[in-house]
Amino acid sequence: SVCHTMLPGHGKQPQPLADSPYHVQVSSQSVMPGGRIAVSLTSHNETEFKGFLLKAVDVETDRIVGTFTITEEEGNASNNLTLATAQYLNCTHGQSSITHTSNVAKLGHTAEWSPPDQF
Repeated sequence: SVCHTMLPGHGKQPQPLADSPYHVQVSSQSVMPGGRIAVSLTSHNETEFKGFLLKAVDVETDRIVGTFTITEEEGNASNNLTLATAQYLNCTHGQSSITHTSNVAKLGHTAEWSPPDQF
């Protein structure tokens, strides 16, 4: 599944990691149970991207941990609608991962991640 492989499920090839112009940044290197950290996917040279998939994995167990909260929306000035730019993927549990909602070009995306209770 896309949750395990992290490969796009719609026929597109992922960006090669070695020369990727994108960064995943976190607002803190540590977080306590009940806390949240911001997770941002950004382009460091204004290279747009059309899709993304974010999940947090325990390096010791290779299991998806924690939950994401979608915090960004995209406004459309022409009709005053606000559109979600991300949606949840329930890979192993509710809100365990997030992905894009459309292939509209993006320069970044930010969400919040919360650790599990026994973190």
